[in-house]
Amino acid sequence: EPQAIELDGPTSEVRAINIKRLLERRGHPAHEPIFVPQLATELGLDPLRLYEDLLEHPVVRFSWYPFPHTQETGRMRRTAVRLEDLDYELPEALVAQHPAARREDARLLVVERATGALHDQRISDLPGWLRAGDVLALNETRVRAARLHVQRPTGGRVELLFVRPEAGEGERWRVLARPAKHARTGAVLAVADGALELEVTAEGDQGERVVRVCRGDLDAVLRERGEIPLPPYIHRAAEASDRERYQTVYARVDGAVASPTAGLHFTPGLLAALEARGVGRASVLLHVGPGTFRPVTVADPAE
Repeated sequence: EPQAIELDGPTSEVRAINIKRLLERRGHPAHEPIFVPQLATELGLDPLRLYEDLLEHPVVRFSWYPFPHTQETGRMRRTAVRLEDLDYELPEALVAQHPAARREDARLLVVERATGALHDQRISDLPGWLRAGDVLALNETRVRAARLHVQRPTGGRVELLFVRPEAGEGERWRVLARPAKHARTGAVLAVADGALELEVTAEGDQGERVVRVCRGDLDAVLRERGEIPLPPYIHRAAEASDRERYQTVYARVDGAVASPTAGLHFTPGLLAALEARGVGRASVLLHVGPGTFRPVTVADPAE
């Protein structure tokens, strides 16, 4: 009889290697990933510890998430995911158009990875779910009031979303124009009182344009008249209160055209409560770009 394989070894390396030996004995193809929760349940192991062992010693391919199964063998395999597989119905009536009065009163869905159990909570309950030694990564980007309404000499209105500065002669910016057909190369666009005048110098796909500042102070105009670019599922005009409520409380550096929305619900008090529990904090800076507003337009998301 084959020698038994001890799965509850003394170290993470021993446990990972023994998992590999077990899979080899079973004839599991080396190129196919294992689904950790399923294997752990089958073997009577702690799925989180198994996952951590394999993260530290990746001797086999693995995933926390399942792949489709073949009906013939039940063996997991990768298959192409179609866009329609990710679609679901979300009634517009359930999409809040204004935030909760208090940031920390937003709802929180907790998924227990080991069991799949769901818990309907509030953001204020988060300290009870995190442990000492856990770390929160907080994106310190700040949303620029980057949406500006301009017009052509004929009076036609164009909406511009200022994405990022562009290299070249003079002050140039990459923008998204809507409607793009009214912002062709050579077009001159200006705010109503002429305090800012722009020239379209280049065209790209999906409404992308490059504009050159011909007259005026762009930063000053955006500060005074620019609007916060709310997500497309918010069907209302931007309001004065959005300038702060659509920012995280730890936002520090202007540059994003959309907020890292998971962080909108944290408050100084909640961050202090997490720190008191021994939860660490790591600050990162990643400016969210316009791609976050764009839908996936191909049937195969891998493309």
